[in-house]
Amino acid sequence: MAITRTSFFLLGLILVSSCAQISSFQSARTTPKNEGEFGASINVAGISDGFDGGSYGGGVVELWGRYGVGEKTDLGLKLSTGLTFVFDVKQQLVGDQQSKFELAIGGAAGGFLAGEFVHQFHLPLYLSLHPSERIAWYLTPRFINQGIFGQGNVNYLGSSIGVLFGRKVKFGIDLSYAGALANTPEGLQDSNLGVGLFNIGWGVKVPIK
Repeated sequence: MAITRTSFFLLGLILVSSCAQISSFQSARTTPKNEGEFGASINVAGISDGFDGGSYGGGVVELWGRYGVGEKTDLGLKLSTGLTFVFDVKQQLVGDQQSKFELAIGGAAGGFLAGEFVHQFHLPLYLSLHPSERIAWYLTPRFINQGIFGQGNVNYLGSSIGVLFGRKVKFGIDLSYAGALANTPEGLQDSNLGVGLFNIGWGVKVPIK
């Protein structure tokens, strides 16, 4: 089923109005086993069209928690002021709690109600540099599938980039963008290039033991 540029904007605007959860605020380092963290962020999220020049956005507050269930595995739940939710798992593949470079993979599922339930599936890859215990730079490429079951969906490909600073209580700045791809038998439709979601956020994370 072909998805037009207008459809992208309608799905995107629904997502934005329900608080797009494309922010990261995570390095590849997992939460230590049997420990947790609580976080909150203030964001400006929206949808843009690089060709037509249109851009729409608004304020979003996100709250999240994470808990370490293994030496290199943690679980997370993120909620937003738009009554959206995303549940995720992260598995660290490279590095440990003291490494300078770390890599992890993850998966997430969630959604929100907009007349009908709109689902979201995320496949992120986490990479981070830790020059010291007080700072971490991260890059989080991700694939996102979003839609209404039985009525079509939209795929997004994008990334988050950001920095976390602080020893125990960590503050962060996150910049995220995800460009829309058409989910059709013919593959990518050039006419839909340039449509995407963006998020600029400021957050804080507090450890819980």
